[in-house]
Amino acid sequence: MDLTHVKTPTGKTFADFSVPPELLKKDPELVRLILESNAMSDAERQYWFNLTLVMQKEQVIKLKNILLQEKSIPVPAKPVTAKEAQEQADKRLAAQEKLREAEKKQESDASLDMDAWG
Repeated sequence: MDLTHVKTPTGKTFADFSVPPELLKKDPELVRLILESNAMSDAERQYWFNLTLVMQKEQVIKLKNILLQEKSIPVPAKPVTAKEAQEQADKRLAAQEKLREAEKKQESDASLDMDAWG
């Protein structure tokens, strides 16, 4: 899949981001979905690219499904109000925090497993 022509809603391209080579090799479609997402800022795109290195397979699948679902929803014709934008941002932050908590738990569990072997 050629991602060189894919642009973010802000006009950035694949070259503007640091994408893990493993992600690019394993799931270029996810890279494209992240780049094309209307629900993310460019900083959030980079965050998700970085996060894929530590995500479980199930988490990657969930992210991909969310982005596919977003793509199937038509973009509203009317502009988003400041209140709506804030609500959307709050939802994204809550989802990111939930994912961070799950990752911390996973890292903690992995650490405990390693201690059991040690």
